[in-house]
Amino acid sequence: MIKIRFWGGPDNIEGFMVWGHSGYAPPGRDIVCAAVSAICTGALIGLVDLFPRNTRYIILPRGLIYCKMRGRLTASRARQAQLIFRVAFLSLKAVQRSYGEYIDLVGG
Repeated sequence: MIKIRFWGGPDNIEGFMVWGHSGYAPPGRDIVCAAVSAICTGALIGLVDLFPRNTRYIILPRGLIYCKMRGRLTASRARQAQLIFRVAFLSLKAVQRSYGEYIDLVGG
């Protein structure tokens, strides 16, 4: 099962962590893992691109992604970060609706 945790409230997400494997299909053919990885990696790329000094992250090859914002952002930049986090959360929620037995999503 893939576990996904978002920290903070719906309008103040501070970060997320994803780990595990879905077990939906063999490695290399697992559409659930692929979807979750694409969504989380896309969010992380956007955050690092826009906020390189404020985005702390770790990616481990065995299926862990950790991303957390640090430091202060202006109100405008904080809204941009929240938009990225919110889109990622809603996208993961959509995957969970279709493949809920393979995803444990909390927060957001």
